[in-house]
Amino acid sequence: MANNVDYSWQIQKLTKEGVEFLITAFKDKEDLHEIEVLQEGLGENGPKWAHIDDQWHDDDSYHVNGQSAWSAPSNALVDLHEVLLTMSPQCFIEEYYQDEMPHFCGAFLHEPWADEESGILENTYDGCEWEDQEIYEHMKLSDLMSLIEEIRLEDGIEENADLGEMMESDKFQEVWYDHVWDTVNELQQDQMSNQLSYMES
Repeated sequence: MANNVDYSWQIQKLTKEGVEFLITAFKDKEDLHEIEVLQEGLGENGPKWAHIDDQWHDDDSYHVNGQSAWSAPSNALVDLHEVLLTMSPQCFIEEYYQDEMPHFCGAFLHEPWADEESGILENTYDGCEWEDQEIYEHMKLSDLMSLIEEIRLEDGIEENADLGEMMESDKFQEVWYDHVWDTVNELQQDQMSNQLSYMES
C-alpha cells in the first residue's frame, strides 16, 4: 500500500478569467488525473493517484487540498501555473506537502518569471524539502523533554523510571507525533514566509 502524501495548493492573485478557468477545470473532478491540463505533469514520474479532497475559491484565489500516492503532484502544478500565467500574469502559488509518517515534507513558492528575450512569462519555483531526519533535527529537544516530564507527573511515573519504557507508551507516542507535526508546520510556514518576503522585495 502506498504512503499517502497530503498536498495543498494556494493559488493567489488570479484574474477573473483565471478563477473561471479553474472552476471549469476542477468541476466535478475527484482526481487530478481527470484534469486535462495536469495529465502530462502527472505522467510516468508522477503519483499513481492524486485525489482531490477539498477545493474552494474567492474573487482572486483558488485552493485545492488532497492526497496523492508516494509523492506530491508538483510537476503538474508547474504545468498548471504556466497555463494560468497566460491569463493571470501576477499569479503565484504556495505549495505544501507532507507524507503521513512523515518521511518528508516540503514547501515551495511558484512565481512568474519573464524570459529576457521573449518576454514570455514562465513558472519558476524555489523552496525546500526536508527528510525525516532533518525534521527531527529541527525539533526543540528542550520542549520535548518538558513534555516527557509532564507525562511522567501526570501518570505518576517515578522520576528514575526507564525512559525507553516511557517512550513506548501510547501517551508518549501521541505527544511525540504532535511535536513532530508542529515542527513540520513550523518549517513549512517559516520557509514560505521567507520566500514570500523575497518575492515582494
